[in-house]
Amino acid sequence: GQPVGHARQDVLTLRRTRVRLDNLSDMPAHLSVRFHSKALRCREESVHVAANSHHYLQFDFKPRRPNAAYSKQVTIVNTRNANNEVAISFTSANIDPRNVSIHQLFYRLGLST
Repeated sequence: GQPVGHARQDVLTLRRTRVRLDNLSDMPAHLSVRFHSKALRCREESVHVAANSHHYLQFDFKPRRPNAAYSKQVTIVNTRNANNEVAISFTSANIDPRNVSIHQLFYRLGLST
């Protein structure tokens, strides 16, 4: 898919990215955003884009643990044309220079009945 890179990203630090979607058709499009992730979020699950227009999708990325080769594919489907879908690949090297992930281990919730 189309790459969107974040190079290096500190664990538990939020980074926002906007992706421009262009509707090159003379007809309006209804787009569905499909993916599953705890670290990556999109503010819109579906969007209408007017004919010959564009729309920006905003993605929030907040890695929860170190991962030198993080990658997540997001699929955007035109629900009015099943043959029209676009894949976007989000990549990042998630680092933990402040040892935040180790600090998290000391905080746990318990439940007593």
